[in-house]
Amino acid sequence: ALVEVWVHAREKRGEVFTAHHELAHVVIVARRPPNRAYSLAGCPNVTAFGMAIGFVLSGTVLTEVVFSYPGLGSLLYGAVQSEDYALLQGILLIVVTAVLIANLLADVALLIIDPRLRG
Repeated sequence: ALVEVWVHAREKRGEVFTAHHELAHVVIVARRPPNRAYSLAGCPNVTAFGMAIGFVLSGTVLTEVVFSYPGLGSLLYGAVQSEDYALLQGILLIVVTAVLIANLLADVALLIIDPRLRG
């Protein structure tokens, strides 16, 4: 987990440097305080968060099976083992809906954060 935090911190640093040199940042600085570059640089991180929800939900299967926690992951694993297709479809419907909602929220957040997308 620390490696991922380090990678995201390095990406954020590079994105802030590139955002300072973009034309949209120059226009925003003319109208608003300069800390707006951080929100422009945060757009890829918001997108990555929306996509990471799927990885988090898939990681729950491994965690719940290994540590014997009750939850959707262990229920999904049991449904696969017992070939219970109706339960499997229901769980996958819940997971897919959660991922779609997370991506929708990430897209709405991008519309709020980035003024270039409103045009």
